[in-house]
Amino acid sequence: MSDFRDHLFRAPDETGGGSFGYGMFRPTVYAGRYRLSVQGSGTHYSSPRELYPSATQYVKMEVAIFGPHNEWVKLRDLPITDDLRQRLSERWDSGETPVGGYVPVTLIQELVDVLCAAYLNEKSED
Repeated sequence: MSDFRDHLFRAPDETGGGSFGYGMFRPTVYAGRYRLSVQGSGTHYSSPRELYPSATQYVKMEVAIFGPHNEWVKLRDLPITDDLRQRLSERWDSGETPVGGYVPVTLIQELVDVLCAAYLNEKSED
């Protein structure tokens, strides 16, 4: 699969500094029936925790997952392996707004690939 970071772009605003002045990405990555918000900047749980023009400059990023109706999705509800769920849960807040902080980009890529594959498998069974 393609690198998920290729789908992230800086979202300009009227100050020229990015969304809300923080230089956020247009953070949407679609993975099957899910939408991932992936962020990196000086105000997000990313590493480096600085504002960069390209998502490829981050090694860890902040992630939130939303379902088809824009609802927050918890890790326990995803069609992923227990191993992947465990590795993600080490970096995830499981509260009302479940967000993963400092998630390695390799782990985010694995999540995107698994969710896309699960969706394709589901579609092929229809």
